[in-house]
Amino acid sequence: MTTIAWCLTLVKVPDYFGAVPDPDEDTPVLLLITLVERHLAEALQSHLVAAGFDDHRVVHHNVMAHVTFEGIRLTELAEKAGITKQAMSELVIDLEQLGYLVRTADPHDRRAKLISFTDKGRAAVREAMRAFAKMESALGERSLSSLRRSLLTILATPFTSADHPAGGSASDRRA
Repeated sequence: MTTIAWCLTLVKVPDYFGAVPDPDEDTPVLLLITLVERHLAEALQSHLVAAGFDDHRVVHHNVMAHVTFEGIRLTELAEKAGITKQAMSELVIDLEQLGYLVRTADPHDRRAKLISFTDKGRAAVREAMRAFAKMESALGERSLSSLRRSLLTILATPFTSADHPAGGSASDRRA
């Protein structure tokens, strides 16, 4: 079997519009997780738009999820989000211009800036939390509890090893 043929057995081939046809119990777990993440992100986005945050985009979710109410430095924010500092900087600038985030001097190091929420950003976070509660409620307590346990098991499982030196985290590969 060629490498390409072997790789195609790992994923379902998308149609020309980028959709994966009918995921089922044979769909690889990684693809299911990706599809679920996209489904939930789109549901969150729809909720935020319906609540009046129509200038917020899906790409902003990965930033907003890691900003703390106390503030966070750009380097730490990029690391937590798993993207480059340059890409994070562009997203933060976008969210600043939209009025969701603000940069202020770090009281412990005046040379550094902290990124934190504006009133509009805090309101969007509160609305996102309401959306999460609705989505979780729709799953039901038993399914949600089982899903949480499964996801925590996946997160606690080391999938890289010394046998595969090309492994490591995304941040290790960016360095």
